[in-house]
Amino acid sequence: MPRNPLANQAPWRWLLTWAVALPALAADVELVYHPRDTLRSPDGAVRLVIEDADGHGGTAQAAVPGTSKPGTVITSFYSYARPGGRYRTVWRAKVDDNTLADVVFTGSTSGGGAGYANGSVAVKGTDFAAPGTYQEFSYVAEKGEGGFFGVSAVWSGQGRVLIDRVTVVSEELFREEELVRRGGGMELPDEWLLPPATPARIHVVKGLWWDFFGVSEAAAELGGTELTSSYHAQGQYGTSLRHFPPTWQALASHNLVVLANIDALALGPRGRLLLAEYVRHGGALLVLGGPFAFGPGGYRHTALEALLPVQMTDDTRVQAGAPLALKAGPGAAGILPDDLAWEMQPHAYWHHAVEARPEARVLVTAGGQPVLTAWEVGAGRVAALAVTAEGDPGADELPFWEWGDMPRLLASVCTWLLSAPRPAKTYTVDAESRRQLEQLAVASPTDDQEQRQRQLTTLLMRCREPAFAREIIEAVEASPATPDRPFTDAVWGAVRPHIDGTFAAAADALIASRDPGKADLGLRVLGQARPPKAASRLKHFLEHGLDGFEAGTGADLFAEDTTLPVTTAGDIAANERLRLAAVCALGELGDAASLDALRAVTREFSGKRQQLSEVTDLPDLNEGLYQQSLGARCRLGDADAAVPYLDVIAHNADDIEQFQNALDEMLVTKDDKRLLHMRKLAGMRLPGLHRRQALCMQTLRQSPYAVGAACARELAKRDDPRLAPFAFAALCPAPARPPDPAVRDSLLALVRDCPTPEVRLLAFRVCRSNPDAEAGRLAAALLPELATAESAAGARFALRRVPQLPTSERAAVIAAGLRAAKAE
Repeated sequence: MPRNPLANQAPWRWLLTWAVALPALAADVELVYHPRDTLRSPDGAVRLVIEDADGHGGTAQAAVPGTSKPGTVITSFYSYARPGGRYRTVWRAKVDDNTLADVVFTGSTSGGGAGYANGSVAVKGTDFAAPGTYQEFSYVAEKGEGGFFGVSAVWSGQGRVLIDRVTVVSEELFREEELVRRGGGMELPDEWLLPPATPARIHVVKGLWWDFFGVSEAAAELGGTELTSSYHAQGQYGTSLRHFPPTWQALASHNLVVLANIDALALGPRGRLLLAEYVRHGGALLVLGGPFAFGPGGYRHTALEALLPVQMTDDTRVQAGAPLALKAGPGAAGILPDDLAWEMQPHAYWHHAVEARPEARVLVTAGGQPVLTAWEVGAGRVAALAVTAEGDPGADELPFWEWGDMPRLLASVCTWLLSAPRPAKTYTVDAESRRQLEQLAVASPTDDQEQRQRQLTTLLMRCREPAFAREIIEAVEASPATPDRPFTDAVWGAVRPHIDGTFAAAADALIASRDPGKADLGLRVLGQARPPKAASRLKHFLEHGLDGFEAGTGADLFAEDTTLPVTTAGDIAANERLRLAAVCALGELGDAASLDALRAVTREFSGKRQQLSEVTDLPDLNEGLYQQSLGARCRLGDADAAVPYLDVIAHNADDIEQFQNALDEMLVTKDDKRLLHMRKLAGMRLPGLHRRQALCMQTLRQSPYAVGAACARELAKRDDPRLAPFAFAALCPAPARPPDPAVRDSLLALVRDCPTPEVRLLAFRVCRSNPDAEAGRLAAALLPELATAESAAGARFALRRVPQLPTSERAAVIAAGLRAAKAE
């Protein structure tokens, strides 16, 4: 169990705990400390508290000649999570002899951080106007946001010194721009390039009670989205976010960000400024309430405040005197569905003290208060839900978080947020961009890998049409170096949506270069371009690897003997890399005749799975060949590959979780070889694991619906929320996935048995929206059965779906649920 950092500490330290509970970034900050306990310094010297009629509470902390040790601390205190700014520290002290010309004590403030000025004052006896009379001495110190804030006074050894109060008051709180500037600045683009919202890519920042708002179910109502997430953490050093997109490139890969009960301090000045720039340049933001949001979360006087469609009138959240029924607001038309079941009277019990801005649309009210508002900010859109998932519902009251239409409401808001118009633009690869691409094609051990990835992402984000994709491929082909795997993966992800039959020549040029890295990309392009005889060429490289460069495999036949001996470790890695590219390309090609070859690869590498502790390139390539042979089989409609493919996805998720735990775990001693090794492995393998998971999701989204049916049957047996995004990918309806009875039966099995609520809801939604009316009828017919089932999750699911049924079908489900409740 984690140790309470305040346990077994001196009582005066409890006085400081209130500082963390203050609004994270209030306009004015004041911290008052009255020393009142006898402590020992780390060296064992005594810090005295003595009686003093003039001191606060009749006592003061003192340095007494003959008892105290010269050069030790008279008094000290510290706090965490202070807002960044300039602070004045005021010492109230007195001395028994004001004729001493030497320094009697030195007060100082530390912990400001790099780029911030600490402060101090050296007080002489002669600085006091009179002996035995309290007097104030002050100085100004600076600090960044969050982190340690320490104040202490050191006794010189002369005079009897008493201190009864120390006050720290903010004189100026720094805005995000100043904090970021002092922290080294932040890279921002001239233009934000957001991806098309098909499907939407949503980042959910998870705070306390985030799941009560039904965000995951709302994603299911949207038809299945690509979800990423970060989470709120609070510790001794204040609040923080784990895995929030750290750069504009990472943030710009999402269409929508959801802040679910997140405070401003956790985002940090960079996160807040980045989010503000993202929204103003076309991004979407949804803010959900709670004890860490809006006023209580310190949004006032930050970049977040200007984004919100509401003005905060107080820094506290309000408990309603009576339950507040939610109702459609005057601005709901065109955003919220007309058939939401408001007649069920969903209630809120706590809300934030806010007022809608004049330009905002009020979508939902509660007791006349605007609780869901939306507006446009620059080129982006923002919505704010200013209620909290708190309260004690009465016996006949429905809390909004139990309302079955809550996910539909959020999904409709997200649809509006994601639909901001964006002008179409055409880009070209200029000479400087081409030069950068050629340089980025290969990494050096001395490179800043994060900076390299950011530069590459910036260039590739502009790839929105075939002409740009072709120029990128030409730049890669012209590079004098062998592109490494991360580079090739990134380029492939950017150009793939734009490749058609006209790219066959570009693929040939890459393969004819005889460079394994360029040929890796060339084989993938070949599979997507689908020229004649592509299947035979790809199978040749699948079988021979590097030896695939022999005579007869290129666009023109090579006359000379060009067989490359596979002897060194580098050759072996290049050999497997080419085989992996051929596997991926065969999946892109869509030729079912390749299934036998792919099944052979699955069998070959099923016994060569990479272990968690392995870091060499070859086991990673073996694992890639195994996983992508399954993925290629799924792309070709092989339903037998679906279950093992879900297994490898769960296997990847397990590895990611273990590596993340190693990065998050506190390093207690530098001799912890196990943890140090896991952290080293995490740095090497996590990026590849995340790329692998992204490819798995893309593969499932592009696989025939028959594979989705096999996935559905398996998901009905598993209770693993980590698989929900992959279920969205496998089950998301698409024109290329015509429904059939087998798919329908699998979806109905999910509705009946799946333990993961959002996956269950997606299956129900797909059935209800299916052109086959029989599928919708059968799904609705399951609800009365679920309402009376032994499974509490099934009964809960059935009752929450009631608002989505026609009025004539609701009574049976409600009656069944009531009978089940009475029987209990």
